[in-house]
Amino acid sequence: MTLRQLQYFQQVCQWGGITAAAKKLHVSQPSITNSIKALEEEFNLLLFKREKKKLTLTFEGELFYVEATHVLQDVNDLTQKMKDLSRSRNQIKLAISPTVETFLFSEVVIGFKKLHPHVTIDVLELGALECYEVVEKGQVDFAITITNYANLNAVRIITLLTTRLSLAVHRESPMASLKNITLREVAQIPLVVNRIGSFSNKIISTAFEKASLKPNIIFRSNQLDTIKQLLRSDYSVGGLLFEETILHNEDIVGIPIEPQLDPVFIGILWNKERPLYSDSTAFINYTKRQFPPCRVS
Repeated sequence: MTLRQLQYFQQVCQWGGITAAAKKLHVSQPSITNSIKALEEEFNLLLFKREKKKLTLTFEGELFYVEATHVLQDVNDLTQKMKDLSRSRNQIKLAISPTVETFLFSEVVIGFKKLHPHVTIDVLELGALECYEVVEKGQVDFAITITNYANLNAVRIITLLTTRLSLAVHRESPMASLKNITLREVAQIPLVVNRIGSFSNKIISTAFEKASLKPNIIFRSNQLDTIKQLLRSDYSVGGLLFEETILHNEDIVGIPIEPQLDPVFIGILWNKERPLYSDSTAFINYTKRQFPPCRVS
């Protein structure tokens, strides 16, 4: 059995006869007739009923048609994947979490773009859970987000950095001079935190629950500009932000929380089953150079 025989058989089924299939394939009728005869002899089965120059699939022929169609589709898919791998698409689809975007977008995305100006980068701003979903569904090439809860059975990960949540206050706040602060003290401060459902909010909730404390949350937002405005408008208010976010904003001061909250891993992830095009490989290699030593899992 050969792929050509499968193709001839499938076309006869689809076009309702040998004559029509031969015209479609631009081959002679005897070529198709001999291929089908060879298949029937190989399996010792009749694939068609031949009645008054009309071909009708037998029961065995119907089963064979279904399986042959699957095989040919798999071959076509594999052929396309290999062709894609041999050339550059000049495009990367990237999902990124807003909280991560504030301190990684410039170094990772803009830095790569400067070295590869021919590559178009389509960016989606999504929460970490949504990033996981679009990566696993193959809807994007990469996601840059919190990787603590990613499904390692479905994705590959490059861990870029480890961070923690700290108390963020405006630089003019009386609290800005503090060297550290306890979680119990944080619970007494009017707080701005990320929205419910975000992973940073999950870390915060878990920490306060373990300490049997109830935080004084007055506002929830995933937008850094909104949080900064609230800190600027009321110096008694604090926010819980990643250390890297604080470092990249001059008007915010970070105060370490004691004991430290659970570490947060930030990285790039992609679908294990999605083919890596030359542009994607270049993006991975660039990231590894920018964040040595990074951990790949």
